[in-house]
Amino acid sequence: MSLNAKRRHELLTQRDSARAAGDVSGARALDSEYAAGLPRPRLTRCPFTTTEVAHSIDTFDIDGPWWDYDFAVRPTDDLPDTFFAFTGAIHFDGKPAVTEFLCKPGPGAPFVVPRLLARPEIVAVISHLKVGKNDAYPVFYFSQPMARDEPRFNTWGMNQAWFKDAEGRWAWDHNEEDFEALDFDLAPWVERGKLRWIQPGDRKLALRDDLKGFPYAGIDGPRTFVRVQYGEIREPVLPSAR
Repeated sequence: MSLNAKRRHELLTQRDSARAAGDVSGARALDSEYAAGLPRPRLTRCPFTTTEVAHSIDTFDIDGPWWDYDFAVRPTDDLPDTFFAFTGAIHFDGKPAVTEFLCKPGPGAPFVVPRLLARPEIVAVISHLKVGKNDAYPVFYFSQPMARDEPRFNTWGMNQAWFKDAEGRWAWDHNEEDFEALDFDLAPWVERGKLRWIQPGDRKLALRDDLKGFPYAGIDGPRTFVRVQYGEIREPVLPSAR
């Protein structure tokens, strides 16, 4: 059954109590109900097959464990064979929700990963949704044929990436996203045919490859993977600049 705001609040409160009491089985049961009830909005469309792609995400806010960087609670999503990676960014409207766990929701503006788009097989698609009151920018990367020798990029909000290998078995990868080169100047990638975009609010998920009315440029915000915890946003101090 899909979660509503009231049931989600109850689940998270009960989960906190179960964890504090050391009730491992009770906490796991609550996690299962949470994961099963998460929204699964249609977020994007594969540019190779035109298949619509839905994905679980806690759109209520970042205080749900879908956003727990180290111990994310998520269902298994049904993704197309062309799926390669799923990243994203959140532009916070004021102070974020309070979390005890570490949340790394990405930078404060939409971006692409040049390393991935340098591969001729890979094309990205950017779209928009709301997470709480905040603007969020999911970016999916699709590959045809599959660039299996290319290291993956951590899935949005997680410390790892899950994907299916050549035999269709689940596998995982991990990268240090803080030290990856990112590009926030998206228009040139559209012009090169490496980035498609979906107009915010377009229920048909029409893929655009032009720059007329392009809504993903000029968005301010931190250009690093911020840390959000206890209601505060922190930018990391890295040993060297990108």
